[in-house]
Amino acid sequence: MTNLFPILSVNNFFPDPDKIVKYAKTLKYKQDPDGRYPGVRTQSLNNIDPKFFNIIAHALFSPFYNYSKEAISWKNLYICFHKNVPYSKSFDDIRNKGWIHKDDSLLAGMIYLTKNAFPESGTALYKPKVKNVKGEEHVAIKKKFYRHNIIDIKQYEKTMKLNHSRFIKTHEIKNTYNTMIMYNGSEYHAMQNMYAHPKKERLTLLFFLQAFKAPTYPINRLDNILKQI
Repeated sequence: MTNLFPILSVNNFFPDPDKIVKYAKTLKYKQDPDGRYPGVRTQSLNNIDPKFFNIIAHALFSPFYNYSKEAISWKNLYICFHKNVPYSKSFDDIRNKGWIHKDDSLLAGMIYLTKNAFPESGTALYKPKVKNVKGEEHVAIKKKFYRHNIIDIKQYEKTMKLNHSRFIKTHEIKNTYNTMIMYNGSEYHAMQNMYAHPKKERLTLLFFLQAFKAPTYPINRLDNILKQI
C-alpha cells in the first residue's frame, strides 16, 4: 500500500491513562483462533463502546487534520485492547520475542498502557534487505505455538533468526507509558519483547486502518513542497 502518513510518536496521549487501563480491565478478551498473534484481544471497540471508539478515531488523525475545515472519512478502522503475558520472565527467552511482519492495512499503531514497563519491550520497524522478501516458513511454526503452545524450541529459534536476517532495523520505539505510535501498514515491524513488567501484562491499545479519504495526505503534501526544489 502507498505510504500516506509519516511515522508518528505522541507522548502523554491520554489525559488520564490510568482511567483507560482501569476500563480495559473490565472488558472480555479472546485468543485468536488461527494463532496469528500472541496474547488476547478484545473485540473492536466500535462494537463495545461506539462513543469511546469515535473519540479515539478522531484523536488519532487530529495531528494531521483540522476537523472543522477539512472533510475526512475512514472505514474499516479496528481499535482494540491487546494483552500479552510473557511465556517466561526472561528477555532472552526466544518465546517472548516478536516476529517481523507487516499488517494488511493502510495504517497501524498502538498506545502503550503498561506503567513502568521495561523500555525494551516496545516496537521496532524494519526494512527488507532485498526488494521482494520471500519465505513464509515461519507462519506455520508461529501459529502452532500461539494457538496450541506446541513448540520445537530449536526449530523455532532457527526459523526466527532466519526471518530476522532478511531485515535491517530502522526505528526502535521504547515502551513508554501512554505513548502513541503510528506507522504505515506497509512497514515491517515487530514487538521487541512481551516481557514488559515483572507483575503486569504488556497492555496496548491497537489500531488498524484499511481505508481513508481526505483532500490531501501528509506525505503527499510533503512531496509537493519538495518538488519545488
